[in-house]
Amino acid sequence: MRYKWMAHQITIAWFGGCMQELYIREICKKHKMECGKITNIAGRFDLGVFNVDDRYVIRTSRNRMLDEEIKYDRIKALKHVPHLIHASEFMIDGSRIYYLILDYIQGLELLSVYNNLTPINIHDISMSISEFLNNLHRIKGNKYDIGHYIPIIPNHDKSWKVGHELYWDYIYNNVTGLQPDDGLVKLLKAADGYFKENVSSLDYEGGPVLLHNDFHFKNIIVKNNAFAGVIDWECSQYGEMDFELIHLLHWSLYPPSKDLNMTVMFNSVFREQMKSREIPMIEKRFTIYMLEHDFMQIVWSKGNKTDEYMPRIRSWLDGKLEEYVRNIM
Repeated sequence: MRYKWMAHQITIAWFGGCMQELYIREICKKHKMECGKITNIAGRFDLGVFNVDDRYVIRTSRNRMLDEEIKYDRIKALKHVPHLIHASEFMIDGSRIYYLILDYIQGLELLSVYNNLTPINIHDISMSISEFLNNLHRIKGNKYDIGHYIPIIPNHDKSWKVGHELYWDYIYNNVTGLQPDDGLVKLLKAADGYFKENVSSLDYEGGPVLLHNDFHFKNIIVKNNAFAGVIDWECSQYGEMDFELIHLLHWSLYPPSKDLNMTVMFNSVFREQMKSREIPMIEKRFTIYMLEHDFMQIVWSKGNKTDEYMPRIRSWLDGKLEEYVRNIM
């Protein structure tokens, strides 16, 4: 049987419907893995991500996923993470397809079960999350990667502060390039003033540590009301440990549903993380990180998320975040 290819397209005829299952089964057979139920799950990889029997995750791509291989290799000694089992390739009609096989962490997204948890469950999961982060942050790096989700400034060999000054310049220039209206221009200038006035808060450095860098309630897995693991490591990079908490904080303050109040868990994790370290002016550091995050959302959306993020940015500049952090310290 032959399959139609369009070299530049990824929605390839052979990788739809039955062909998906056929080739995932061939991959399993190659590695002597049992293969029953195959489910196509959401993911960032260009040919698909597949759950096999709630035991394995198979990620497929037309490009070698070397960056992902490196990232999973960095966490191979950790517990409660997916471990890379195989990284290989196969040929179809002269075209090469790459794949990774990972452990599947059984359980449910914390976000989906949060409202069913008891206060004791929340406390115990919070302690487990903090212990997990402590173990993760023992993995040291030599340089910083600066950016949310992806390193806008990778392998930065100067200070954390200088890296974020460069990052802010990048953000400022890109927001300006969107030809924003007067309201966004005014907000950007106010944020620029806040950044320049408070950037000295980034002088403190503990040194580069490995970050998950997308650490929030959908990427934390629980099973039987207990912490089970952390998934989706494609954004991991090196940075200051307090930068790790920013996504968890953002989701706590702006949950995807109004019936979710996840601040209790964030507060517990934050306090536990701060027990062994004292970071000066952390409330100002968090505000800078959040301003960077929200303006980058506007940049990535090419301005389409301006209305969504402008009220949040105003609240940071009005001191909402500083007050919140001071109250839980």
